[in-house]
Amino acid sequence: MALAAGAWIRENAGVYLRNATAVRDYRVQLRGNRAVILWAVYLALLIGVGMFTYYGAASQDRISVVQAQRSLQSLYGAIMVLLGIMIALIAPALTATAVVAERQRKSLDLVFSAPVSPKYYLVGKLISSYRYVWMLLVLSLPVTAACVVLGGASWSEVLVSYLLMSIHGLIYSTIGLLFSTLARKPMGAIVWSYLTVFCVYWPLSAALGAMPDAMLMGPRGASINELPFVVCLNPFTIQNSAPTYTVISGYHVPNWLLTAGVVLLFSKIMLLGAASVLSSYGSAETKSLRIHGLIYASIASFGMAVSLGSALSMVGSFTTSATAGTPSAPSFSPELQFSRAFVLLLSTLAVVLPFITCYGTDLEKKFWPDGLFDLRRVFMATPSGGLPYIFALSLSVAGGMACYRLINAAFVGSIFLEYVFYGIALAFFCWSLGRLTSSLNNGLRYARTLQLTLIIFVFVLPIPFLYIADPFGAGSTEFSIWDLYLLRPVFSSNDRSTHAAVLGIVFLVVGLVVAKWSEAIAKRKYRRAGLSYDGT
Repeated sequence: MALAAGAWIRENAGVYLRNATAVRDYRVQLRGNRAVILWAVYLALLIGVGMFTYYGAASQDRISVVQAQRSLQSLYGAIMVLLGIMIALIAPALTATAVVAERQRKSLDLVFSAPVSPKYYLVGKLISSYRYVWMLLVLSLPVTAACVVLGGASWSEVLVSYLLMSIHGLIYSTIGLLFSTLARKPMGAIVWSYLTVFCVYWPLSAALGAMPDAMLMGPRGASINELPFVVCLNPFTIQNSAPTYTVISGYHVPNWLLTAGVVLLFSKIMLLGAASVLSSYGSAETKSLRIHGLIYASIASFGMAVSLGSALSMVGSFTTSATAGTPSAPSFSPELQFSRAFVLLLSTLAVVLPFITCYGTDLEKKFWPDGLFDLRRVFMATPSGGLPYIFALSLSVAGGMACYRLINAAFVGSIFLEYVFYGIALAFFCWSLGRLTSSLNNGLRYARTLQLTLIIFVFVLPIPFLYIADPFGAGSTEFSIWDLYLLRPVFSSNDRSTHAAVLGIVFLVVGLVVAKWSEAIAKRKYRRAGLSYDGT
């Protein structure tokens, strides 16, 4: 046992500390004058913005001490925002071309012909790009040091802000690395990486960081810096979230520490996804990815339940104290809030559904059609294991919520069960759309893109038209045109568990019809082409 543990430690130390791929890429990045010129332009831009902002604050004839301090803090904030934008522009592009460029040069097969594992190769690519991000941060230190000297920030704030900035850089790098393994051309990898960062990650993280203090803070009278760690995920307010902390068992735990742990877990799942793409049929990386997905789903669900439970208890106590002695005190249903949160968390699977459900014969064997439903292949990442894995993910999310409720002696009721049925049926319907798009064409990328387009068309596109027809009906309790919306039970402010159950039955029936129709189309198409349905 001790020998095995020692061998495992030495192996991982070699992956992270003596990675030949990272050394080779680092030397390539510093070859020639291109890196020096880019760094010079980068520094000139930072210094120019800093001088322009400082001149605007210092050009006033009369200014109070308070105004001067605010101006210096604004200078520091402007520099940090600019630095964050620069890293968001550079970090994804560094890793987005790392793997796809070698695939185009026909050198990727040569790399894996040697005794090199996908983990070793991808970690090397990530280290080389992430090291470049830290070089950008170190080069900007003279500019931020001027803010410290002038009194706009302290060194502790600067160092913590830089650490948070590097955490966001790690997120950008892993996103780019994943798309680099999925894409076949560098431009496609870069475009998808930027779209994910700017259209998915930034809005989501900004929404988390901008949640009202009443829903984030602990008991009344808590410190202004006592906030959940999700505020550190907002890339636009790093300088404000740097001093925040979370109270755990009476201890003040810095939020940057909790954020770093969450981001490391996120980076691991992204690396596993990239390694699964580069691995062959039935690889250990693919099985590990599926297992980690179930574990992460449970952890994310439980963590969301903890945050939601704290917020609901605080809001409930505040409502009770504010309406004490009032006969018309509003009713409060925590079970309904947890039920809606379950569906919202489960809906995030729409991003990865195309990679679980679609099939095609234009890529490796693991993507070929092999049937409709097979429990034995749930961890093999083949198309027949897609539906059972979706069910397992849904139950993992529901289990995390239910565990929190049971720990707090709040038993799971009919409302939660009806919403769970609704969410699973919704996932089943989206799975059937993937089977339909796969049966229409042999191209896997075409099927994935078309499935995601159909999901957006069905669930996202109707929202602006419904708002135009009835701007105030989304959360109303009365009948409106919003009742025709398929996600109405999630956005309604009252109990719509019966509505959710009815919609769940509709999703199941329509999904079964679409899946059966898709299978008939696929079998007929493969028969005409002289192929069997199992892709051989």
